[in-house]
Amino acid sequence: MLPSEVTLFALGGMACSVTSFLVSSFFKKPPEFIRRIYYAMISGIGAMAICWLSYRYFPERFEAWDAVPYGVMIGLFGIGRVLNWIAKRYGIDKNER
Repeated sequence: MLPSEVTLFALGGMACSVTSFLVSSFFKKPPEFIRRIYYAMISGIGAMAICWLSYRYFPERFEAWDAVPYGVMIGLFGIGRVLNWIAKRYGIDKNER
């Protein structure tokens, strides 16, 4: 993995953080300012991880420079919704007991 690719993933995470902070501030959820910052940081780290894994496991569908637009979209939809969609798509949400 090249340093430029890692930089693109970090930029995607930062784009997600900014977008999710702005969206949560617009809707005033959560009401506390510090919790919005925490949510933005968690979303950014999650977006960076999703982009990195997508690049690694789906190289035919995901390029490194796709990380920034994907980060913005993850920030708009919310990291929780994106993770739920991934879990349903790949059957991870089913509990086997």
